[in-house]
Amino acid sequence: MSTKATKHKESAIARAEKQVARLQEILNEIRHPDGLPVFQMNPEQQWQFTQYIRLLLEWNQRTDLISPGDEDRIAERHILESLAVAATWPFMVGTSVLDLGSGAGFPGLPLKIMCPDLIMTLLDSRQRRWLFLNTTKRYLGLQNCFALLERAEQLAKPPEQPEDRRQFEIVIARAVADLRKLWRWSRPILAPGGVLLAMKGGDLEEELQALKKFDPKVNYQIRQYSPEWKVDPTRCLVVVAENTKAFATEGFWEERAKRGSKEKFLQALAKIPDIEPEERDKF
Repeated sequence: MSTKATKHKESAIARAEKQVARLQEILNEIRHPDGLPVFQMNPEQQWQFTQYIRLLLEWNQRTDLISPGDEDRIAERHILESLAVAATWPFMVGTSVLDLGSGAGFPGLPLKIMCPDLIMTLLDSRQRRWLFLNTTKRYLGLQNCFALLERAEQLAKPPEQPEDRRQFEIVIARAVADLRKLWRWSRPILAPGGVLLAMKGGDLEEELQALKKFDPKVNYQIRQYSPEWKVDPTRCLVVVAENTKAFATEGFWEERAKRGSKEKFLQALAKIPDIEPEERDKF
């Protein structure tokens, strides 16, 4: 490795370590009413977040993953809002989650790192971004984490073989499309009782009207992030579902998890093609 490349790599690591230190400080301040932290990073998670940010900084030099102006505020601008979702909506152990249009991995990778028992699928239609996601999840050693190269419209189509059908209990999306499109793509791949979590910002009146016009029977809730998460106050979490019972989070997802078939879901996901390490340099 050249001296210039070594210097850049060391710089990326140093920058990543500083951001993870800030992330840890902020998380330590966010507590339940009983005084316990909402999230506590163990040493492995600290390492995973550090390496994730390092890889993101390095890849961003040749692939458009995030804005250059966000490189030194990845923790505050992107990771914190990703984790705030898990404090706003319950993610039960073993829940199957699709991060639709994952891009640089937000919110799927931070959620998977902090909640390792999730079954996470990262979907993106752009090859270089999928390659980044696939490389990163492998490097971090994330189990039951899949990178899928496919368009959302294609995933929503019925498969040729019924046993190949993939359904998710949660579909989550950040800065991908309007609510009508997100619901059109998500509805066919949501398991019974499943929800779409759309991370949104700004005035949503027109989007909500278009959503109801597309599907008059659809139900939605708008949930605000707690101030201690320091998320832009104009941003919120829009929960979309066919049945209002999905909004009754107390006890509902526990029961849904009991009925879920984790083994069959994993068998379907196992058919997703995975790129071999020696193939990466071809992209």
